[in-house]
Amino acid sequence: MSADDDSRNVDGEMKSRSVPSSNANGNRPSTADADQGDAGHRARSLTASLSPEQLNAVAALAKNNQYEHQSSWKTLRELPLKERMTFFVEHFLLATIAIVVALALIITFVVSYVTKPADPDLTVQGFDMSNYASQLTKLSNEFASSEGLSDQHSVDITGDMDILTNATSDDSAKLLAMVSAGQINVVFGNKANFTSLNKRGLITSVRSVLGESAMKQYADAWVNAKGAPTTDPAKVAGLDLSHATKWKSAGLPSKTYIGFSNVQKSKKYARHFITFLDFG
Repeated sequence: MSADDDSRNVDGEMKSRSVPSSNANGNRPSTADADQGDAGHRARSLTASLSPEQLNAVAALAKNNQYEHQSSWKTLRELPLKERMTFFVEHFLLATIAIVVALALIITFVVSYVTKPADPDLTVQGFDMSNYASQLTKLSNEFASSEGLSDQHSVDITGDMDILTNATSDDSAKLLAMVSAGQINVVFGNKANFTSLNKRGLITSVRSVLGESAMKQYADAWVNAKGAPTTDPAKVAGLDLSHATKWKSAGLPSKTYIGFSNVQKSKKYARHFITFLDFG
């Protein structure tokens, strides 16, 4: 065989390999047809490898969802009874819990507000005088009686706050909150506490509560912001309780100073309390 014959044989073989065979209609199959055929073959192979239970599961997943375009509540009502609980847990449980918690908080708030006792008509807060609780309670009751208040809890006089010691027992934050809310009307304490209260801006001037003319009745007891005696009406920050007859007769310490705080509700009882103490 010559070299030309060998070359023609090789060319013919390569052409026969590169040209796809024709289909039944004489047309050559396209690449897309070949891919579809392969996909169909793989699908049939996969189907043949699945068990009847797996085939049923696949069919259920492929089935159209009859509830797709309706509300969850309507779907819940239409579901078979045995499927409702699962559907409820999946679609409504978290929302239901949130609603219940919100309602519980609202009810707790309302009950707390309704049952909360009314704020006292006068709150007198002392500092570093917790050892005099019984004397202060007696003074509170006597003042309430003198005012004709049937409910003696309308007057609250205590001395248990502490603002000058370590952080574990410091009541500064509580004091600021109560004063800001107008829940403390009158304050008293020794010179160190009185000075600290003034520095914090928690004591208002005597003039702003008693008025110019009334405060002159207590001129002998005037003290400035540092608890020192003063004769200047503009500098009067409080009164020296060593001049108050009722205070001394109750067995309370004489080196104590009293002043007004954020009196919001009414100045009446704050004024009357100063009169009740009897500064002579």
